[in-house]
Amino acid sequence: MNAFKIMPRHLHNLGDIVLTTQVNYGSWTGRIPESKALADAVIEVCSESEITFAEAITALAKFQSQFDQDVGLPRSMTMKQAAILNPLARLAPPLDADFGGTFWEALYERVRSQDRPACPSRLLSSFACRELSQLRNYCSVHKQNRMYDKLACEIVITGCDVAFDADTSILDAIDGNMTYQTARPHILSYWDQSKTSSPIMEILLQGQYVLGKVVEL
Repeated sequence: MNAFKIMPRHLHNLGDIVLTTQVNYGSWTGRIPESKALADAVIEVCSESEITFAEAITALAKFQSQFDQDVGLPRSMTMKQAAILNPLARLAPPLDADFGGTFWEALYERVRSQDRPACPSRLLSSFACRELSQLRNYCSVHKQNRMYDKLACEIVITGCDVAFDADTSILDAIDGNMTYQTARPHILSYWDQSKTSSPIMEILLQGQYVLGKVVEL
């Protein structure tokens, strides 16, 4: 069985066998332990309150730039919560797009581990699409102007024990104006393999796959 995926151009070698235990999404999003610890902590705070994700991230940026932990706190963040987040924010690198990826993946993983533990972790998976048309659709939304160092290739996935189909457009609908409570139903829909009217399908692969020929998007 074949599928199609995006990967770094310099890592593609036709016929190579890739183990998802060694190459997976978590190796990228969790590569900075301080950022991962901060993401997990702020998600815990959000789960206990009505703080929006944007408010929480703004508070982290203030913790990194100001001395007083109570300056400009979100309306529902307690001093106890701030006291937990402040030192973690100061230990972590400056917030940037990389932290955004770490944060969102930590959020999806928390909901999965608590409510849908039988589903495969995104962090332990590699991503692909079953059809080239699906990969083109994915790239048009997620990879615009970001393919300069990447390529698309065919892969053989018969060695993957897990191939979990999901509609990533459900996760795309989650934004910073949401709270943990309002985002959670969307994340559960993703793990329940629901589909929107305009799905962007992906498969979470766990096991081993073989790199095939380069394809044009």
